Amino acid sequence: MVKPKIDVSEVLRDIRGGVNHFTLMDKYRLSAKGLNSLFKKLLDAGVVKRADLGPSFKLEIKASEAIRDIRTGMSKSDFMRKHRLSAKGLQSLFGKLVEAGAVTGSELEQWLASCDQLDRWLSSFESTVETDD
Repeated sequence: MVKPKIDVSEVLRDIRGGVNHFTLMDKYRLSAKGLNSLFKKLLDAGVVKRADLGPSFKLEIKASEAIRDIRTGMSKSDFMRKHRLSAKGLQSLFGKLVEAGAVTGSELEQWLASCDQLDRWLSSFESTVETDD
């Protein structure tokens, strides 16, 4: 299947003009998954904000990628930035991962504790560097 070529400037005009998701899918011949992919690319490129996409847009997060990021020790702030999550979104994701049996609650608790410990260390390091002038 050939991916449709989409004029980004036209899509941005439509989004900013308030065109709804169903009209975008019809106009650009996209499935819901294709529209989600387009939105993710626009978000990743920094040309739109999540708020520009309307209240019904939900970003899909690949569970395998999230789990890999947790298990490789990605910092919480980097994780939230990468997956575009608020604190509430992070909590929701964790609940879904535990409910699906993809991770355990204790694994997430350990990761969060190590993130907090790293944050504290970085804070103390930054204050030490600032005072060493």
